[in-house]
Amino acid sequence: MARLIQFSRRFTVQLQKILTFYDERNGSDQYSRHLISLSA
Repeated sequence: MARLIQFSRRFTVQLQKILTFYDERNGSDQYSRHLISLSA
């Protein structure tokens, strides 16, 4: 049985801040792209 998960606007804003932090810290968006791929 498939389930649909809907994220709130607050969650997406916080996720974007987290990913931006990792991008700036690591100097690359490779880790952020990896994290996003895990949720697919």
